[in-house]
Amino acid sequence: MSDTLRDSNTTVIERSAQEVKQYARRRYALFGAHLVMGVAFLAAMLLGGSEVVAGAARELAGPGRDLLSVFYYFAGFSLAYLLVTLPLTFYRGYVLEHQFGLSTQTLGRWARRRLRKWVFSFLIAAPLVLVFYAMLRAWPRGWWLPASVVWLFVSYVLARFAPQILIPLFYTLEPVGDERLSARLSELAKQAGVRLLGVCRIDLSRETKKANAAVVGLGSTRKVVLGDTLLSRFTREEIAVVFAHELGHIVHADLVKGFALAAGLFSGSLYAGSAVLEHAASALGIGAVHDPRTLPILIAVMAGIQLLVMPFEKWYSRRRELASDAYALRATGDRSAFISAMKKLGALNLADVRPNRLAEIFLFSHPPIWKRIRFAERFELS
Repeated sequence: MSDTLRDSNTTVIERSAQEVKQYARRRYALFGAHLVMGVAFLAAMLLGGSEVVAGAARELAGPGRDLLSVFYYFAGFSLAYLLVTLPLTFYRGYVLEHQFGLSTQTLGRWARRRLRKWVFSFLIAAPLVLVFYAMLRAWPRGWWLPASVVWLFVSYVLARFAPQILIPLFYTLEPVGDERLSARLSELAKQAGVRLLGVCRIDLSRETKKANAAVVGLGSTRKVVLGDTLLSRFTREEIAVVFAHELGHIVHADLVKGFALAAGLFSGSLYAGSAVLEHAASALGIGAVHDPRTLPILIAVMAGIQLLVMPFEKWYSRRRELASDAYALRATGDRSAFISAMKKLGALNLADVRPNRLAEIFLFSHPPIWKRIRFAERFELS
């Protein structure tokens, strides 16, 4: 038994069901391994590692420089986590993808990209951590509310300007190039009443053979990006269906709803953290909540809440994705193109077409491919 697709150039790609399941099982195992590693790392920090890092940070900062001490602590904490998880990250991002013929990256390119992403994340996170600890010092009990406001503002800015600033740091965005395809996509956008800054080709092939598409940006900066891997292997009709699916997210305001949901969950997690932080700090012999050694406590609380709400988040995401599938089917009226596009996505991405129920509940942000195909087969186009 095999998963087979035929691309627009009539090239046949085959993946055995055994290969697909093997890839999926390894990814599920890696999710569990990362979870265990994260718990072990936080436990090690809380049971003594944090004191070592904090002591080195205080020595580097010098007396009376509390915020600088926080910065050094966060830098040490982040580097330690990077090094501890590097073997798993390397296996997941490089070894596994090469074993299954999905990666196009050399080892050097993978390492440079990974380092660039870490540096970028650190440059964003470090100032936020400093602001957060300044708030902890100023409002030891009510810090969660101003911290939520700052997070909301920064997240909005990053989301809004992602197409102009963030994405170009890692990928090249170019016009689609195919005039007939561009005309078809413009027609679909006009039909939806959606104004886009553009429809762009993104050079995913520099790192993967997988295909993908997404809506990025908010409001006037909104773009639909289509992977060059998708554009090279899918027919115009299949690309139109995928594009219409992304339009469905815009028409249904899914980006705004998702942003609001994330803001609510994050604020709730901070509130929960504020309720236990002082007591947990006291139990661990930490004198004040603005001591940087409280960072692992807060991360542990928020990670625990995130794990608890993960099934709801995934369920909500799958529901929105299915609604966008319905929109794509109505907008294009092309059931056969939708089904063939789903089969190609499943084959190219080595997707677990029929995952076990537990994996679907915790890990799948999209409905499994077989459910999307069945939905399309039963959908009333008229």
